[in-house]
Amino acid sequence: MTRKFWITSNLLAENFGMMSVEEVALLKSCASKLTYQSIVVNIGANVGTSALAILEVTEKSTIFSIDIKPCPEERENIINSGHTAYSVIRILGDSTRVVLGWNPKIEIDLLFVDGNHSEEALRRDFEWVNFVRKGGFVLFHDYDHPNLPYMKPVILEFMKDHQLLGTERFLIAFQKA
Repeated sequence: MTRKFWITSNLLAENFGMMSVEEVALLKSCASKLTYQSIVVNIGANVGTSALAILEVTEKSTIFSIDIKPCPEERENIINSGHTAYSVIRILGDSTRVVLGWNPKIEIDLLFVDGNHSEEALRRDFEWVNFVRKGGFVLFHDYDHPNLPYMKPVILEFMKDHQLLGTERFLIAFQKA
């Protein structure tokens, strides 16, 4: 019997609304440029839209998915998509604390930030950018959300020395200089 997989990142975007299909496309565009066996840090797991989008266009990447909540839906959706859940290493914790224990020898190829949306937490999540390799990708979700007016100026100021690749709805993408 052939197993049919029906979960996709676009379907999750359409059904849950955490990201739009256009935002998923921008994330996939960046992730599709990753090399074989890339390292990805995904801050904010939720139902797995971002992790699945990355898995759909990368080959043998390892995704460190960080969230303060267990988010079992992420794993379930990845399995139901036909991808192996072993590619996603779940880290239960606060990203602003997890970064303190990150091995500096492990360079990040893509960083996706969609965690705690307080200004303080956002500023502390910038620590992750130090571990992104030159030419790597850094994306922030909710950067221009009307309920989070401080995010856009803080992100644009912090990332001013990096190449802006594009924006889509509430997602902004940079390539590290």
